[in-house]
Amino acid sequence: MENLWALLALVYAALLTFLISKLFYKRRPERKLPPGPKPWPIIGNLNLVGSVPHQSLHLLAQKYGEIMQLKFGKFPVVVASSPEMAKQFLKVHDMAFAARPALAAGKYTSYNYMDMAWAPYGPFWRQARKPVVLRDHLCRHTLSTISRMVLGRKYFSESGDDKSSIVKLDELQAMMDEWFLLNGCSISGTGYHG
Repeated sequence: MENLWALLALVYAALLTFLISKLFYKRRPERKLPPGPKPWPIIGNLNLVGSVPHQSLHLLAQKYGEIMQLKFGKFPVVVASSPEMAKQFLKVHDMAFAARPALAAGKYTSYNYMDMAWAPYGPFWRQARKPVVLRDHLCRHTLSTISRMVLGRKYFSESGDDKSSIVKLDELQAMMDEWFLLNGCSISGTGYHG
């Protein structure tokens, strides 16, 4: 008899919890999502992506259209399977898809996303990225200085337009690497590929 009362109390508590959650749970407005296959509870649509994913996605695109939604586990994925749709994502609406998800690791390891690797796309990220992009300009300036010292000529412009250059930056860099290698100076960070 005691087990019956305990079971009845458990069923009553579960029913009460379910009803309260239905009453106070704010439903999200329905979003218009692209068509796609119905996902399984835990694995989502991973069972439809076989050992050759590009062929599986092509078959799904023939059935659901050039833009479709899949679920990989619990993560929703939108697949654009035509060049026109990919252009819409990557060129036209690129700012909407430029941000990264906010993860707890970024919040706690980089002082509330104050690092270039974890920062969301915006003015701070563009400012933090400038020293990284500066590497290309410094490489161009360094090679220009070396070419003037060693070869006595300026082989390309430091401004970045390779149209007025005699050789391209990559060609000059390969030439300088070969010259250092022939003279017995190994450059750290590069290996011999000859």
